[in-house]
Amino acid sequence: MNASHMDRKRRNRGRFLSALLAFAGSAALVLGAAMPAQALTGVTLSTSSGSASGFTTNITITGTEVGKNYRVGLCSDEYFGTPSRPACEYIAASVAGNGGSVVLTGVTLDATITNAHTGTDQPASYLCDDAGGSDGPCSVLVVEHTAPYTSVAASVTFS
Repeated sequence: MNASHMDRKRRNRGRFLSALLAFAGSAALVLGAAMPAQALTGVTLSTSSGSASGFTTNITITGTEVGKNYRVGLCSDEYFGTPSRPACEYIAASVAGNGGSVVLTGVTLDATITNAHTGTDQPASYLCDDAGGSDGPCSVLVVEHTAPYTSVAASVTFS
């Protein structure tokens, strides 16, 4: 073999080893990278029942993700209109995720919802209650406002 052929083989082997090391480094970064936080997992209330004229509770949202925002509302369990949505009164229009749990403290829930949703067949207001004479049951609903639009709910009872 002549000297130029040997030089070419060394250069090619060097390129191959460089490419292999770059690929291995990339794979290590991908495989060793932290997995994203799990999607929204739940919502709980410190008190889930109380007077129709209002009661105070703390709302704990679990499984939030950093960089995602969540909308929290007191919503009917019944859906209306097109697109189909519940009647909702916002408790918080935007709650920032922190990679874990977020707690909203001292939230007052009232059985009469002033509906934030507008459109065809959406009621202007809704009366939450499990007893007769009302529109129907309600829940605290938390919705992630970016894909995959995950939602979780906790039932509320008014007396």
